[in-house]
Amino acid sequence: MSDRNGKNNFDDASREELLEEIGRLRSRMSETRREMKRSQIVANMLRKLYRIERLEARPKELASTFINIVAESLDINRVALLKRDSAESFEVVKLLHKEAIGKNVLRETGFVEGFAFLNPSTPDSDFKFQIKKLMDADAILWDFDEASGLALVLGHSDSEEASQWRFDQGDREMVELALSAYVGVVERNRAEEKLTHDAFHDGLTDLANRSRFIQHLERAIYRSARSQDYIFSVLFIDMDRLKLINDSYGHETGDLLLRAFAERLQNSVRPGDIVARLGGDEFAVLADGLNDRAEVELLAERIIQDVNQPFYVQRHTISASASIGIAKGASSYENAEELLRDADIAMYRAKESGGGRHRMFDTGMHLNMVARLKLESELHEALDEDHLRLYYQPIYDLSNDELVSCEALLRWQHKQDGLLGPGEFVHLAEESGLAITMGRWVLRRVCQDLKFWDSSIRKGKPPGVSINISDREFAMPDFVENISSVLSEAGVDASRVQLELTERMLLDRGTGEKRVLEKLKALGFRIMVDDFGTGYSSLSRLQKLPIDVIKVDKSFVHDIVSSAEKAELVRMIISLGHSLGIKVVAEGVENQAQLDQLEALGCNYAQGFFLGVPMNSELLAKLVESGGAPLKITERAS
Repeated sequence: MSDRNGKNNFDDASREELLEEIGRLRSRMSETRREMKRSQIVANMLRKLYRIERLEARPKELASTFINIVAESLDINRVALLKRDSAESFEVVKLLHKEAIGKNVLRETGFVEGFAFLNPSTPDSDFKFQIKKLMDADAILWDFDEASGLALVLGHSDSEEASQWRFDQGDREMVELALSAYVGVVERNRAEEKLTHDAFHDGLTDLANRSRFIQHLERAIYRSARSQDYIFSVLFIDMDRLKLINDSYGHETGDLLLRAFAERLQNSVRPGDIVARLGGDEFAVLADGLNDRAEVELLAERIIQDVNQPFYVQRHTISASASIGIAKGASSYENAEELLRDADIAMYRAKESGGGRHRMFDTGMHLNMVARLKLESELHEALDEDHLRLYYQPIYDLSNDELVSCEALLRWQHKQDGLLGPGEFVHLAEESGLAITMGRWVLRRVCQDLKFWDSSIRKGKPPGVSINISDREFAMPDFVENISSVLSEAGVDASRVQLELTERMLLDRGTGEKRVLEKLKALGFRIMVDDFGTGYSSLSRLQKLPIDVIKVDKSFVHDIVSSAEKAELVRMIISLGHSLGIKVVAEGVENQAQLDQLEALGCNYAQGFFLGVPMNSELLAKLVESGGAPLKITERAS
C-alpha cells in the first residue's frame, strides 16, 4: 500500500507483525534442521547398533560401542552406563528416578549408590575416581530403564562447554530411543545365549547334555588321532534303582535326587573333566590325562564312594549307588557313539554284577552284547510264536510228605539251543521291558493248567501254584487290577495262587508295598517272600506286612549240614517265622542230610531236586494221581 507520493504506507504495528512472523519462520526452519539432524544422528546410532548386533558382539563390546555412539552424537566426553548391582538399591532407584532425571545425580540424589559401571575401561577399583570425574563434569541423569536396571549419566569435562551444554525434549527422545535400542540388542543377545545354552545343557541338572558331550568326545577322538600322547577315557554312569525311587517317593523327589546326584558327581571329578547327563538316570564323564588303568579306576572308585553316601531329599533319607562302565579312548574309534556304546556295555556288566561297582570295557563284552541283542530279538519271537514253557517243581509238607503246592518255573524252547532255563533269559526280559508281557503269559498259562488239573486229577487234591513276580510287574500302578482280571476271566480262585516277591523288592518299594499287598490279600492271594536272608529286611519288619510264607534261600540250605552258623541262622528264621504266624519253605534241598536237618528244625515245607525235579503240567498231574509222594521220601519210608 502506498500514498500519492508512492511511499510505503506500513505502520509500525504491521512492521512488527511481519518481523515476528519472519522470526517464527526462521525458528521453525531451525527446529526443522535440528529435527533432521537428530533423525540423522538417530539413524546413524541405530545403524551402528544394528551392525554390532549382526556381529554378535559380547556385552562389554556392546556397552563400549553404545557409549561411544552417545558421546559422538551429543558431542560430549563424559558418558557413564551404570547397571544396578543389588536388589535393595533398585527399590530406592524406582522412587528417585523420575525426579532425578535432569539433575546432578551424584550431588542431589545419591542415585549412583547400588550401581556399578558397565564401561569396559572402568574397573571396580577405580569406581570412586570415576564418580569424582562425573561430579566435576556436572553429570546429569538422562535416562533410566527399570526393566533392565540400566542408567545413562552424561556430562562434559570442559567447564565452559558444560555451562553452555543444555538439552531439550528432542534430545531426550533421541537418547531414550538409543538406550531402548541398546537394551533391545542386549536382551536379544542374552536370549540367544540362553537358547544356545539350553540347546547344549540338561534342563534339570544344568550339566552338559548328550549333544554337547558328543561334541567334546568327537574333539577328543580327533585330538587322539593326531597325537599319540593325548590319552582320555569315558566313564558311563548309571544311577541304580531310580525307577523304584520314583515309584516309592514320587517323580518330584526323584528329580531332586537327580540334581543332588549330579552335583555330587560334579564334585567327585577333577577340574576340567566334562560331566554330562545323557538322559534319565544316565551320566557320563570325559576324563583326559589319566595315563593308566589304575588312575581311571581310582576316579571311578571315588565317584562310587561319594554317591554311595545317603542323600537327604524332602525329609527322606535315600540310599543311592552307581554302576560305572569305562572305555579308554583309542585311535581305532571312528566316532563318539562307538566309544560311548562300549562304555555303556561295560556299565551293564557292572550292573549285572550287582551294581555299585565299575567295569573296564574289553572286546569280549561287545561280542557278548551282540549275542544278547540277538537273544533278545529271539525272545520277542518266542513270545509271539508260543515257544515258552511252564514247568512245575513240587513243594511238600514235611509233616506228612504231602504235595501241597508247586512253583511255576519258566523255560524257553529255543529253536537252536534247546530248552533254556530262566537264568539265561529272564534278565533280558527285565531290561527290555518284556517282563510285564511275560508275567501275564505265565499267569494265563498257570490258570489254564489249574483248570486242566481240576478236570484230569481223579485221585488226590490238585495243588496250588506259586508264581514269581518281577520288579517291573510289581511296580506297575495297575498291577493288582491286571492280575485280578486275568484270574476272573479264567474262572480261577485267587486262593489257589501264591505270589512270590523277593525280599529286596519289598525293601526297595518303601512304604507303598503294604497297600499293594493288602489289596492282593483282600482278593484271596497268598504272599510269599522269596530268597529270604539275602537282603536287608528282618522278620520284625515282615510282621508289619501281610505275609503268609517266607522261603529260605538255597544258599543257606546248601550249607546247613556243614556250617553250624548257617544251621543256627536257619533255626532262627524258622523259630521267628512261627512266632509271627508265618510258614517257612526251604528251597534247594539236594540230599537226605539237608532234609533231616530241616525237619529237625521244624521247617514247614521244602522243595528241591532231591524231592522232585521241575516237570510239565501232565507229569505233575500223574504224580498227584499216583499219591504225590516224592521218590526219595518213598524210599526212605520203606
